[in-house]
Amino acid sequence: MAGSPLPDVSLKTICTGGDHPTVDIVSIPSLPQLLPSYQPRDETKWIQEVFPHQFPTARVLLFRYDRLKQPTDVSWLQILRHGTTLLYQLVHRRAREEEIDRPLVFICHSFGGMVLKQTMIVASEDPQFSSILQSTIGVLFFGCIHNHTPATFEKSCLRCAALEMCIPLHKPEVSPDFRDRKKWKVLRDTMDKFKQLNIDFPIWSYYEGRKTKHRKHRFFPAESSVICAEPLVRHNMRNEQFFQVDMDHIEISKFPTRGHPLFADVITVLNSVLADCRRRRILEDATHHAGEAQTFDAPPAVEGFEATTPTSSTSSGLDRMLQAQTSRQLHLPYRSALPHKDNINFTGRQGVLSRMHDVLRPNKPQGTPSTQSVFVLCGLGGLGKTQIAVRFAMDHTKDFEVVLFARASDSTKLRNDLARFSAELGLVDPNQPDEYDCCEELKKWLEETDKSWLLILDNADNPDKWLFKFWPECGKGAIIITTRARELAVEFNCPVLPPMTEEEGVDLLIKLTGMQGINESTTNATILDDNVQGRHQEEREAAKQIVRRLGGLPLGIYHAANLITNECCSFREFLTAYDYRDLFASTKNVGLFRNPNDKHNPRSLQTVWTMNFEALPENTLRLLNTLSFFNTDTIEQSMLAAGAKAAFEAGETGWSIISDLGKLVRQRAKLLNSSLLDYSRENETLSIHLLVQAACHQRMSSDERQRAFHQAFRLLHHIWPVAPRKNRHRPDLWPVQGSMIQHIISLCRFYEDSQREGAVPLVGTADFAALLYNASWYNYERGTFEDSKPLLRAAERCCLHHGGCELILADIYGARASVATETNEPSLALENFKLQYDAMSEAVKQGVVRLPDIRFCFALGGMGNGTQGMGLYEKAEQWYRKCFEAFEGLEADRRMYGGNLAFCLISQGKLDEAQSFLGPIVNSAPDRGFRTGYILYPLGNLQIAKGQLDKAFKTHLDALKIYQQTLGDKHHRTADLFHKVAWHHHSRRQYAQAINLLNQALAVFNARPEWYRNERARTTYKLGCVLQDSGSLQEGSKLINEAEALRREILLTHVPPGEEKDFDGLVMFWSR
Repeated sequence: MAGSPLPDVSLKTICTGGDHPTVDIVSIPSLPQLLPSYQPRDETKWIQEVFPHQFPTARVLLFRYDRLKQPTDVSWLQILRHGTTLLYQLVHRRAREEEIDRPLVFICHSFGGMVLKQTMIVASEDPQFSSILQSTIGVLFFGCIHNHTPATFEKSCLRCAALEMCIPLHKPEVSPDFRDRKKWKVLRDTMDKFKQLNIDFPIWSYYEGRKTKHRKHRFFPAESSVICAEPLVRHNMRNEQFFQVDMDHIEISKFPTRGHPLFADVITVLNSVLADCRRRRILEDATHHAGEAQTFDAPPAVEGFEATTPTSSTSSGLDRMLQAQTSRQLHLPYRSALPHKDNINFTGRQGVLSRMHDVLRPNKPQGTPSTQSVFVLCGLGGLGKTQIAVRFAMDHTKDFEVVLFARASDSTKLRNDLARFSAELGLVDPNQPDEYDCCEELKKWLEETDKSWLLILDNADNPDKWLFKFWPECGKGAIIITTRARELAVEFNCPVLPPMTEEEGVDLLIKLTGMQGINESTTNATILDDNVQGRHQEEREAAKQIVRRLGGLPLGIYHAANLITNECCSFREFLTAYDYRDLFASTKNVGLFRNPNDKHNPRSLQTVWTMNFEALPENTLRLLNTLSFFNTDTIEQSMLAAGAKAAFEAGETGWSIISDLGKLVRQRAKLLNSSLLDYSRENETLSIHLLVQAACHQRMSSDERQRAFHQAFRLLHHIWPVAPRKNRHRPDLWPVQGSMIQHIISLCRFYEDSQREGAVPLVGTADFAALLYNASWYNYERGTFEDSKPLLRAAERCCLHHGGCELILADIYGARASVATETNEPSLALENFKLQYDAMSEAVKQGVVRLPDIRFCFALGGMGNGTQGMGLYEKAEQWYRKCFEAFEGLEADRRMYGGNLAFCLISQGKLDEAQSFLGPIVNSAPDRGFRTGYILYPLGNLQIAKGQLDKAFKTHLDALKIYQQTLGDKHHRTADLFHKVAWHHHSRRQYAQAINLLNQALAVFNARPEWYRNERARTTYKLGCVLQDSGSLQEGSKLINEAEALRREILLTHVPPGEEKDFDGLVMFWSR
């Protein structure tokens, strides 16, 4: 080999350093580059992603070895001869006068260190090469062997070579030159000569601290050992520093990932080396010019070596929009509308209210620790928990500048209320508020404000995790929770709320019935005759018995008082009627109200309500039964009027009793008189207590329940606005759809609950399934996927039971697949797109659908989306082309699928095809609607792939503006473009703009943390990279490690740390 010609190697410029580079950084990689199978992945990409940001004026050169035909061709002498070649290459690349003395830094991995040693030795021996040695200002060695005196030297060298070239240590597979002991002398001599050089530049040596798995033979089990231990990595030179790193040999032989502590260490070391060089140059210039201080002939970026700063630029209109924080006028003091007016009949509960005041008052005694105050009102429904919370808020209004009363029976209602508070407070724009963002804004404000606030979370009976998702995390504020969930009382160390005492219950009953006169026997005994005193005494005793039999339940006392007043009877007479109706003997259907932990008889309340129900006319009772299937917190009177009229006009006589406003008002009056329903004049909404709702369902026979269920969904079916299939994206319909969605969700829950084993199932129809599907599509469009899935599940069940619903099933599968694409579940998406396609194909085969039909186009396009989501780009392209052909003859917009085909072509590297396909679509765009923005997204990606970065930046900015105008700032698709435009700012070294946009994207994704885990991981990683490159190394590394942990959680496996492309792979193709 000694006589063979020098290998044809090169120094590839990875980063130019701009027009005036101030330093050359040379990377010498490990042995895998020698192999024919080597694909440059780590070195080039790592350098391109990191160095332009951290060291913008550094020219970075990557040494490329000559490729070998076989691993057995490598030899120690050949590796050393590469050192000589590297020297020649460097001298040639630094031949110009301004380059000869440019500072040099070397970064060497494993045997790349041996190459550098040979370079320095030759440079020291020949004056024409001396500039290389003299210009060197620092060397970083990673996993390099420097000391041949330890007994493990030869074994370690062989293991390093075998590991790096991915071959076992079996004799035939390792180069004979590596095993020839005569050839080891040249390696030892090189190490000794290097130590004898007069080196004044600093050296940093990093060596592995973890064992590396390796094989002696392909059929033998792997062994583990530390390959390059400390004695092997010591030069024992005066200017040497060495550090152990938590890596194995394979890991340390490559550049560290951004999240590894070594990354920040390497950047810090390089910055310090370059800063020292700058200071020395300044001193030298000062000496030569007799006090005339001159700066190092370099650009401003040398200062960036000490602490990289964001690049400044003139802010465009969009930048100002993204960076400016709009100041809003807060509406303080603010008290949300409580569900009840001041209850003049509220009685008792002073002990509870006093304890609440001690816990919740904002002006606590001096010295009391500042903590968040929480009081839980826990107990059976009907105990008056809500009334106590309201009374406390009424009594202490002046103590709190902000009072919020939120329905917490489920996450959707809580989200709705918190979003409304945020808008009414003035924290967000009330015109287009996104609920999740509004909640986050309110939560953030409560955490940061110095205003005193009280938050009431009413009916938090099933808190699970979502209650605490909206919980202000701070050491201030007051929170009241009303709940039947005892675990909350235990968690916050609050006792379960007892029923009213007998005295309190009697006082309440007397106040509600207006029979205060019976108390005169105790206050004016001398004035009243014995007969009157006797009757009053009997009445008081009867009142006590009523309270006892009602278990001290305030709601029961309220209903009993209503009956006593309406029937104009005394307590004794009511008590007699109570017995007459056998209120206590029957044990039928007590399960609804039974609670084994409650001491009072739970049947009393049920029986009292029985009298209320029986007092209603038959038609009114049917109406109440139907209303009980809706979301009983807020039943809009306008919805009832419109729906009843539409249903009646369609020939459905069941709604004739409220088919006009006059009838509706009369029926409403009857229900209000029964106390089974409440009415808000301010909002024109009806509401039904949860227990009344439960009692309605308990009382209905199976036929009555089916009739009421059918009537309820038919009303909604007649007034739900359905977008045409050729344009399903209709934001103008969202307000009306949003006002009805909770009622459809309620119907869905009742339907699903009835399908459980042992229950009498409710029977749905094709129209019911279609209503559920349309509601799910609304949720899909709004990005509230948590509500879409149960709707689609119920719709599918209904179709499978009903039969003849193939087309609706196709819609259901398509919607479920679409949701899966947005929530990064590609396998589930493809599975359901296949079901959609099969259902549509069968409908075409049976003649149910005649082509061309847009639903068949959707099925074909869905298959394209599903296969592309799985990375099957060639198959996806075929499906998209079939989809485009199927659109022929239809007046429909197919741009969405055109954009998806463009993504597909770009992924395959078919850039010219993508350009020819996208051009006509973009040029013929009829408007600046969402679909136009969607097409611009892949166009920008295509321009990036073609190296047209300035064009791509403008294109993606335009797409972002369109998304903001059509979807709003808080939609997840807009957040995707925040991320994309931030990528552009990062590549332009405009860090402040990039950080701002990435934070906006994260705010959207964090509002739905479970649905957008993949997006959160990806954007968190990107934000970490930008922070690192802007100078915040530690903060950025922390975020990158958080992103890595989330990525492992998503992939359900321990994967090695990833790069940006790995995180891009977590999200759907249209989000990249």
